[in-house]
Amino acid sequence: MKPIYIFFITISLLFSTFSSLQAQTTEGKEFWLTFGTFFGHNNPLLENYNMQIRIVTGNFPTSVTIYFTHLDVSESFYINACQVYTYTLNSTQKYAVCNTTTGTTDFSIRISSSEPFLRAAVATESLLR
Repeated sequence: MKPIYIFFITISLLFSTFSSLQAQTTEGKEFWLTFGTFFGHNNPLLENYNMQIRIVTGNFPTSVTIYFTHLDVSESFYINACQVYTYTLNSTQKYAVCNTTTGTTDFSIRISSSEPFLRAAVATESLLR
């Protein structure tokens, strides 16, 4: 009797585990980003850096709003389906998201959309060569 009891408990645990598994995705309608520790803080001229936000859309076109918390301003635009969109920060936005003294910041960027998109990321490139 005990082996049958253990068998049924094992089967019930397996079914409960399999039924609760769900595919993980990075898709969403809202993302929060920060440039974090900025490697160029030894050179406080942010004009020497190309700072971008890249957004990858899903199967549907979407309207996107990028909100800069420190500036309390937003930029809105439309992105077609299945696209990689690059948004380049202007000088004011660069200084709003980076602390050129310490190289760190807690100023975040909120990205929201009308349709789910796959991911958002930041990219920084030195223009000094």
